[in-house]
Amino acid sequence: MKDFLRIVREDEDLRLAVRRELLTEELLTLPQRVSTLTDNVSALAKSIEGYKSATDRQLGDIVERLDRQHGMLRRQHDDLARFRGNYAFDAASGKKTAIARLFAQRHGLRRIFARALSEEDRARLVDGNTDALQALEFDDDVWDSFIERSDLIAEVTNLHGRDQPRYYIAVEASFTGHDKDVTRAVDHAKIVRSATGLDAYAVVAAVRLDPHVTRDNILEDADQYLAADSEDAALWYPLVEEDLEPPDPC
Repeated sequence: MKDFLRIVREDEDLRLAVRRELLTEELLTLPQRVSTLTDNVSALAKSIEGYKSATDRQLGDIVERLDRQHGMLRRQHDDLARFRGNYAFDAASGKKTAIARLFAQRHGLRRIFARALSEEDRARLVDGNTDALQALEFDDDVWDSFIERSDLIAEVTNLHGRDQPRYYIAVEASFTGHDKDVTRAVDHAKIVRSATGLDAYAVVAAVRLDPHVTRDNILEDADQYLAADSEDAALWYPLVEEDLEPPDPC
């Protein structure tokens, strides 16, 4: 047996003949098939990696485009909000006499004149009544808001006696009325009321109210608002869409 094994090892032709006799064709070709399969798997892995890289690049491009589109839509939304806010401000300013007239009967007035206070007027009102305003413990931003950013503070007089204010209106204008508009109108009315000793009515002029606005703080009927006599509530004055239309070009 040892001699046979030695002869097989030394004679390559004999060794191949013995392998063919002892092994099946499948086993003989197995190394070549395994090598081919390995090459195929390697090629498939490279193909998958290339596809993944291409897909990642495409997804990155899509995400980048979506980010740009989102930013563009965000800017358009902000621009539209500013335009709507400006139109609401103009509409409320044009309606100041109509708003003021809601409270005229309470003061025994029929024909009234409503004059919007300028920023200088509002600053003078605060500066000239510091003692009366001490009880209002507002933050600085409330005082700044009243002087610099009030949408409309108007004094209302008898049309034939404009030298004597009878009451005031503090109006915040917005396309959609939010709690912040109510708060600003109420705070501004409190400042005017404390500074002048006269009635000051808080009003939010808006096309609609936000669904989440605190309903306890805003009333939709002038009689109910006056009957409530609450310093922490405001009246909603509805603006109509036509009020917000820009003027016709000349």
